[in-house]
Amino acid sequence: MAGESGQLAFRKTERSVAIQLLAVCGLTLTVPAAWYVATSQIDQRAWLLWSLNVLHFAGGVFYVKMHVAAAARRKPFESFAEKARHGAVVLAYHAGLVAVLLALASSGVVSSRASLAYAPVVVRAFVRIVRLSPTLRIRRLGWTEVAHSLVCAVTLVAAFRFG
Repeated sequence: MAGESGQLAFRKTERSVAIQLLAVCGLTLTVPAAWYVATSQIDQRAWLLWSLNVLHFAGGVFYVKMHVAAAARRKPFESFAEKARHGAVVLAYHAGLVAVLLALASSGVVSSRASLAYAPVVVRAFVRIVRLSPTLRIRRLGWTEVAHSLVCAVTLVAAFRFG
């Protein structure tokens, strides 16, 4: 059974990044739906929370794809520069995420507390590129993504609830 999940990860018939990002946008529509259930209105905050969730989960798409691609190459990286090239999309995405969050916080659109919800995934992205290897622990990767999502969700809820 464990071998099957590894085989699935290496299949050449992967969905494209665009389709995965579209799926992220669609699945996170549960956020404004939950906001509506809680507040009886769809307002700017509902769409802001949706956008913040899209930003979080889109980063996960790039991060997981980086690990799957590293495992598919099946040989160790020879230098940090090689790891950085392999993780360039993840580095660029997370650097852009930090810039967007700083802009949102400095303009008062979100609190600095809300921006802190992303600190674990940003740190994780940079640290894991430094430690990138062709070994894929798919279950560990999945559960780590779940944990980061929960931390982000709890931090965002607290930031929006308590200021």
